[in-house]
Amino acid sequence: YDDHVGRPVLNTDYEVYLSFDFNRNPACCSVIQHYNGKARVLETIKRKGGTDGLCEYILVNYPGCLFIVTGDYSGTTAASMFDEKITNYTIIQNKLGLSDGQIQIMPNPRLKDNSVVVNSILAHYPVEVHETKAAGLIYDFKNVKRLADGTIDKRDREDEAQQADALDTFRYFCNKFLKEYVFIPDLK
Repeated sequence: YDDHVGRPVLNTDYEVYLSFDFNRNPACCSVIQHYNGKARVLETIKRKGGTDGLCEYILVNYPGCLFIVTGDYSGTTAASMFDEKITNYTIIQNKLGLSDGQIQIMPNPRLKDNSVVVNSILAHYPVEVHETKAAGLIYDFKNVKRLADGTIDKRDREDEAQQADALDTFRYFCNKFLKEYVFIPDLK
């Protein structure tokens, strides 16, 4: 994965994709741009404080950007702690001032199948991941392990290598926005 490491910078001429993974501690979001035939992971944010905290950080660090949001489908589930049945995506939409069209989520890809998508994209499509600001994603690329059944080892939430939160944000982004770039070899 070292050949994907670099220092991409924000280009405000293009939209910014925010891909969320909803865990209580930490919550995670990757900030990605995709233009001119290249995906750029500008930052992977892992922080305690939930969805509100991530949105506050994004507003401060990416002001004036046009956001497109994707991520973990579980964020569509209404939280029982709110009488109003607020979802994580409702919080994001309200905090970031987004239209309905800027929220683009789909059911989570099956871990078993999606590893092929992500690995194909990394092997055959230009992806640049910020060496320091997306260190959590680089860590996951190097340390998350697949089980014999093809799923990701997530049995121990206390083990950082089994959290896979940053990897999940990248998986959701690839599944929604880069799936057309999966390399399918000619088997003739």
